[in-house]
Amino acid sequence: MEVAELYQIDIRKARKVHKCADCLGVIPVGEKYHFHHGICEGRTFSHKSCADCEQMRNDLNAGEPVDECICVGELVDAVFDLNVKLIAQYVGYATKRGGYVRPWMKDRIEGGLKKLNSFNQGSL
Repeated sequence: MEVAELYQIDIRKARKVHKCADCLGVIPVGEKYHFHHGICEGRTFSHKSCADCEQMRNDLNAGEPVDECICVGELVDAVFDLNVKLIAQYVGYATKRGGYVRPWMKDRIEGGLKKLNSFNQGSL
């Protein structure tokens, strides 16, 4: 992915209902959200991110080079490669905000919990 020629993040307070570009959930009126905007490859872009997804992305990007960071709207793809705990955290955010939870996420959480339970039973 190209690094944007111009990139800015503004923290705004919602005056109307918005949709988070990551969890696809609702950003309600009165809640603060992050507005990402700029120019990349000669085209303008703008995305809104709820506080939950913004924090998760910031935590995951900590210490990463700019060209390897998770961009707005790519959090769900990045979560796929992570552990069950982070998938469950993301699903919690999406569910809380009325966003779409992909079936593979639920399957991955259930599979991970089964593995954890069988491991715990075997170690008794």
